[in-house]
Amino acid sequence: MDKRLRDINASKQRLVSLARRLGVAFLVVFALYCIGAIAVAIYALWPPNGFIRIGDGSLILLAPFLCGAITTGLTLYLLSRMFAEIGRGESPFTRLRVRQLQVLGALFLLTAVSNLFVIPGSEVGAQDGSLTLSFYSPQPAEGTIDVDFPSIVIAIICFALSLIFKYGALLQCETDDLM
Repeated sequence: MDKRLRDINASKQRLVSLARRLGVAFLVVFALYCIGAIAVAIYALWPPNGFIRIGDGSLILLAPFLCGAITTGLTLYLLSRMFAEIGRGESPFTRLRVRQLQVLGALFLLTAVSNLFVIPGSEVGAQDGSLTLSFYSPQPAEGTIDVDFPSIVIAIICFALSLIFKYGALLQCETDDLM
């Protein structure tokens, strides 16, 4: 029995260590993403190299680009928080984790929906010589609708995982009550 407990503890320590490293990695990626997004936004609005090429030029058409950028940043931050909490040795089967997975699914769904409103062929960014930094429409300019199926599938997976984690959280509570 002692060997089994040692194996369980060793496995848990490996998981905690990996989660801690992933939490730091996602936090670094989040910080770099924020710096890059802010730099592109400032540079895009800074003449003479910045450009915004969208439909009739209305600033409201920037909303889908902003929504996509914000949801990507929030997703990276949420992932860093989830892994950091598990990296502190907390159980992954908690109500908080269930809620975080549901929010993650909602963010992916919001990304998919916001991509439907991006004007085909539009682009926001900056160009300086041969260097171009931009957010662009994934939709072809001829106007066919491009549905973001990967984001929809990932959202469904996140919601399914939240149900599994909810069941795990209930089992965790039950186990804690028995001890």
